[in-house]
Order: sequence, then C-alpha cells, then structure tokens
Amino acid sequence: MPIFPKKTGKFLAVLLLALTTGVTNRVYGQVTNPTAAGKYTGPGSCSSSSCHGSVSPRVGSRILQNEYSTWIVQDKHAKTYSVLTGTIGERIGRNLGVGPSEKASKCLACHALDVPAAQRAKTFELNDGVSCESCHGPGSAWLGEHTTRGWTHAQSVALGMYDTRDIVKRTEKCLTCHLGSQEKSVDHEMIAAGHPDLYFELDSFSAVMPRHWKTPRESAPGVPETTNDAWSGVRDWGAGQAVQMRAWLTRPSY
Repeated sequence: MPIFPKKTGKFLAVLLLALTTGVTNRVYGQVTNPTAAGKYTGPGSCSSSSCHGSVSPRVGSRILQNEYSTWIVQDKHAKTYSVLTGTIGERIGRNLGVGPSEKASKCLACHALDVPAAQRAKTFELNDGVSCESCHGPGSAWLGEHTTRGWTHAQSVALGMYDTRDIVKRTEKCLTCHLGSQEKSVDHEMIAAGHPDLYFELDSFSAVMPRHWKTPRESAPGVPETTNDAWSGVRDWGAGQAVQMRAWLTRPSY
C-alpha cells in the first residue's frame, strides 16, 4: 500500500524532477565569481556582542546577531578539532599510522580549517575547528565593509564571501566533508581504522543542527527572500538530493 495517495505521489515525483532538473542545470551552467584569496581571521573576529556574539537574537534586526554564541555553545562543528585529541581520535590516528590525529593533514582537512599559513591572519587558530569561515569563506576582505549601512550580501560575495544563501552552493560546501572530494575523503582505510562512514541529507541535517540563520532565507535566482515559505523543507530536500547525486557521480574512486 503506498504511503501517499496516488495524486500526491505523482505531484511529489514531478516536483522532485523539476527541482533536480533546475539544480542540475544551475550546477553545470554556473559561473563562479572570480575573487582573490583573502585571509582567514578566525571566529573571534565575529564574536563581539554588537556583531554576532549576542547571547540572544536581536529583535527587529535582519540578522539574528547571536550566530557566534549559537555556534560556540551548541554547534558540534565547534568541537570537531577537540574530537581529534579525544580517545577515539587518538585511536584512529594510531590505527592509521599517521601520528597524532590533530597534526595529520588527512584528519585536519575536515576537522579544522586547515588553510595555508599565508592565508592565516594573526587572530587565526587551527583549534577553532569548523568555524564561521569554513562555510562563509575568508573574511579579511569583507569583514569590516559588511557592517556598513546599505551594504548588500552581493557585495560581500563579490569580495570573497561564500554564498551560502544559494542552496546549490550551500549543499556543495557541506558535501566537501560530509561526502568527500578529491582533497578530502574518508576512504576504506579510514573506515577500517574506526572512522564512521559518511552520510548526509541537507534538510534533516539542517533541521537538527542549532540554526543560526532565519528560515527560509532564499527561494531561487531572482526570487526575493521570504520568511513564509511552507515549501522550504521540500526544496532543501529535493535540491540537496540532486546536488548529492551529482557529487556521487563525480567523486573520486577509492
């Protein structure tokens, strides 16, 4: 017996097909804005209470302004580096024969923001784990400017901010670690050493993490932001599935 009525099932199938087609076209036809590599300043540069370090959401503000506080207290991404120094992390490092896990590039690739020394500002700390700039990109070029009156998200993106409002780009960013890439991978050797296998689904992962953004915040190219989109979860799921399918098909073989 089908879970959904026949008409509902057909509707969802058509909806997923439309989302998949649209996302695939966007992925293959997308033009990336060329930007010069900036420096990573670390999450502390966002932690002021007047910026993103408020202990509670700001009323009447387009930005919640408690994003840093949410990350540092509730988000598991803030603890990814410390996992490497724990019992399990140390055991996996020994099994792999890479020495201390917190010094192994194979582990740091996803458990920290392991960028070249030339791109690290003086305030940068490797042990901050997966922090703000892991997703939003190096902040040195836009950090000060994006606080000015009238500044737009598009202007920040032009200066090197990663466009996480774009659902395709957001999924691609998550998948670099939650699925793997040419530079970052959990192969059979790592799994045999004790590392858990990878899995990811954009909508459910976003639902269980402590959100530090307003939802929904985007719809599609050319569609204004909205805060009353009942289909946001369906869109996230469908688009996430399409992008992940493409990533699976193009990921390196182990």
